[in-house]
Amino acid sequence: MPTQIETIKVLPISSKQKEPESGNIEQFWKLELLGISESSQEKEDEVAVQHFQKTIKREKKRYSVGWPWRYRGFRLPSNFGVCFGRLISTVWKLGTQPPLLERYNEILKEQIESEITEEVKDIRKSEGPVHYLPHHAVITPMKQTKIRMVFDASVKTSGSKSLNDLLRRGPVLLNDLTGILLRFRLMNIAITCDIEKAYHQLVFNREDRDVIRFLWLRDYRQLIERSNLVVYRFQRAPFGIASPFLLVAVIKFHLRNMPSAVAKRVEENFYVDNVVAEADSIEEAIKLYEEIKDIFSKAHMNIREFASNSAEFNEFLSKEDQQSTQQMKVLGI
Repeated sequence: MPTQIETIKVLPISSKQKEPESGNIEQFWKLELLGISESSQEKEDEVAVQHFQKTIKREKKRYSVGWPWRYRGFRLPSNFGVCFGRLISTVWKLGTQPPLLERYNEILKEQIESEITEEVKDIRKSEGPVHYLPHHAVITPMKQTKIRMVFDASVKTSGSKSLNDLLRRGPVLLNDLTGILLRFRLMNIAITCDIEKAYHQLVFNREDRDVIRFLWLRDYRQLIERSNLVVYRFQRAPFGIASPFLLVAVIKFHLRNMPSAVAKRVEENFYVDNVVAEADSIEEAIKLYEEIKDIFSKAHMNIREFASNSAEFNEFLSKEDQQSTQQMKVLGI
């Protein structure tokens, strides 16, 4: 007897809750305002600018600023152990080329003498959060500065945030690079120059300095051990931290407060720490050179590495102000 097959019909049922009309209207306006409404990044940028305007001040003829913190009451790890490990690695690598290790140590001495850094006498005391930055050497044999210290503000341990994570990026205040280059191509006598160690010209408020501590050795020729460690902190901005916004903001602030037509021209034709200027005669070029030097000296900034397509202007320059290489570069290009 054949087996009977029982057929069961299944009717799938699903339900969907209809969104209220108010939700549809809200979504409609969100779509309509795309590209018009203020984004969270724009709000962050606005806060960064407001913080800059509140904290900028003069300190020993230089401009002093505060870090554009993203959070209040944040927890920033000390990173002491990470920095100690990186210190061992850096000293070991440079130790394979003793002249570089010696020069690295000299750079630190020069920074102390120039009040760029200072020793932390009592590491248990602080004027704000405490954080240590690892550093390493960047070697550039073809440049005037053969070796420099670069600090890593993006390093973080598991489950924590880095210093860069806690800082607002700030708006991009840079001038349009294409526009500067196009104007440069049309200049009769073109002049280029840059700010010497630009980031080191920014002074940080005292309560913000303990997050830019770092480790070095009292005697770099001796063993790397705790008794040979010394703690320093920056008084000014170290290279390698997210501070381009602060540098450009300070330069613009300074130029806008200078009652000079040349300052206005410089404001429209600088990119980070590089300046491009134009003159129609050698006499005007020399006067422009002197004015640019004077404008930046009032912010305690030294303008150097001058170069021009005019051989007569280049011959006029002092050796200290001349570009160190024969090849003329414009904005690093």
